[in-house]
Amino acid sequence: GNPRRHLPIGSEGGVRRLVSLMVKTEDDLRAEQFAATMLHAFNQVFEDANLPLRLRPYEVVATGPSEGFVEILPDKQTLHGLIERLEAKGQSLVDYFHSCDQLYRERFVASLAAYSLFCYFLQIKDRHNENIMMDRHGQLIHIDFGFICGQEHAAALFHHTHEIQPWG
Repeated sequence: GNPRRHLPIGSEGGVRRLVSLMVKTEDDLRAEQFAATMLHAFNQVFEDANLPLRLRPYEVVATGPSEGFVEILPDKQTLHGLIERLEAKGQSLVDYFHSCDQLYRERFVASLAAYSLFCYFLQIKDRHNENIMMDRHGQLIHIDFGFICGQEHAAALFHHTHEIQPWG
């Protein structure tokens, strides 16, 4: 099989790409960084197994115990925002999906299945319409992984050791 690939931020297959980042403070991003790493790993497993399941990994770098960088995902909207926009036009989510082409619906179903597995295996909680996004092609993207591995406070997963918290 393929050796495990570790790509630096902003590169895919040796090709650099420009990404927008937001600086987050007063937020423990260690669980987010772990989830981002696992998104890449799960996506690679799906790809290696030739499964039509796709996640949308994004980059997170915790630079300290309460700050870091998170990649901004352009051209995305939350499900909450999409539903509000549709309701303002008198439409439902069902109406919306009926108006989309087959490829859009297939991408939606494939990403829904992929994220369902991801959330199940990592026991990710707190899934709601404001931390699930969708792009213009039907791909779902989950964000905000504060409740992971069954922990109400994901920071509890990370003990204050020098191996895990090099800044402490």
